[in-house]
Amino acid sequence: MTTESDGQLRVVANGKEAKGPAHIRRITQRDAILRGLKTGGLTVLAALCTIIIPGVHFLSVPGGLIAAPIVGVMVFLKSRGSIHGMSGSFPCPVCGKPNVMEYQEGKPPYFGSCTSCKDPYQVFPT
Repeated sequence: MTTESDGQLRVVANGKEAKGPAHIRRITQRDAILRGLKTGGLTVLAALCTIIIPGVHFLSVPGGLIAAPIVGVMVFLKSRGSIHGMSGSFPCPVCGKPNVMEYQEGKPPYFGSCTSCKDPYQVFPT
């Protein structure tokens, strides 16, 4: 699940900046907890799968069991409140023509090019 909110985006192209309205999706605390638990669980599962490998299991099983809660907490802290995706509209910083950025998933910055002048730009949430 994500939390949706309206905000601003900042566009940078050739050293020039422009701003516009944005629709931002952020990861909720509940989803961040689930991500952390899944990652920790997969770490434990990987450690337990190495029990059958002679020699390796002396290090991998205890190491995996110790690392699982640490990895789970790190994933939770990193993903809590982070941006899941964004969409918006803005004028091109170079030519001034209107552009629309369709919804993109992943971490910012987002990259694209102007529909008119074809100059590349980077989009950041503000």
